[in-house]
Amino acid sequence: MGNLHINQDLRFQKRMWRIERGGWAAMALLVLSASAGLFGQGPVSRAIVGDPSSLMVDYERFVRYGSPLQLRVSLPHINTPDGSLSLKLNREFLNRVRVSSITPHPTAEALLSDGVRYDFTVAPGEGTALVTVHLQPQGMGPLTGEIRRDDGARIALWLFVFP
Repeated sequence: MGNLHINQDLRFQKRMWRIERGGWAAMALLVLSASAGLFGQGPVSRAIVGDPSSLMVDYERFVRYGSPLQLRVSLPHINTPDGSLSLKLNREFLNRVRVSSITPHPTAEALLSDGVRYDFTVAPGEGTALVTVHLQPQGMGPLTGEIRRDDGARIALWLFVFP
């Protein structure tokens, strides 16, 4: 057999191999991030914020546009004569989400200048009221909000809504 002459550019080929390895690393990083919950349900996405003695919220930080979202709120019962507790959501947050339902159903709702207040009645002796607010994001991008109690305890929420 004769000699085969092929034009080659080794510098170009080595550069292409580096780019290809970088692409493999980027794809692996994307798969690992998704597995960890960066784009939705998972350990990276789940947030539990607050103080167990006053107010705590458990929610997903990364959600999809239009998909259901739950805020699981723990309201420790502070002895009130009538057993009432209040939960307030700020207006900016409510302008970017749709509240589908609240479990248990609030005994009263009041529109405030800076948001909405939901009132609940707690049975005597009940330690902590668990309230689940079912929401649906109505926009994409960063979403911030605040949940408050009447006694002044407040929690800032931060979410990111993917398309």
